Amino acid sequence: MRLGAICVTAFIIMFAVPAHAQLTEVGLQLTARVLGFMERPLTGTVRLGVIYIPNDASSIQGADAVISLLGTGLRAGNLLFTPVRVRIDQAAAAPVDAFFLPDGLGDQAKPIIEAEQKKKVPCITFDLAQVRNGICVLGLQIVPKVQIYVSRVAAANSDTTFVSMFRMMITED
Repeated sequence: MRLGAICVTAFIIMFAVPAHAQLTEVGLQLTARVLGFMERPLTGTVRLGVIYIPNDASSIQGADAVISLLGTGLRAGNLLFTPVRVRIDQAAAAPVDAFFLPDGLGDQAKPIIEAEQKKKVPCITFDLAQVRNGICVLGLQIVPKVQIYVSRVAAANSDTTFVSMFRMMITED
């Protein structure tokens, strides 16, 4: 049932999302579906820590875009994502259930590794370089086709595991 739901969602997204858009409501809904494949899935209201770097205008704009999209809460599957703006240097103490890393932070995102280890929560992003570098657990590519990437290193650091059926649908770095 879950596999069918994610396949249908992926098919819809392939045709519904413009080629230049990664961060969309549909992308966040796919993220919620993917989080449902965790061995200890998130449920109910999920405080999504949207990371930003102070004094970095593009980082602040990226976080603002995510927060604007989420509004006061975005229902996605059985989850309700509520945004929490989080300075990267305060991530380890933030009251969140997962982190969202906007695009373009590069090496400045490395402090999130310590926060994932301390809080044992996953980091999600559409910036696949952050997954390949072991910074975020989960990365989603929406176009030209839906692909899901998982960092083994970041998953181990945050104690995030996925059900075995899900492993057939992902690319692990």
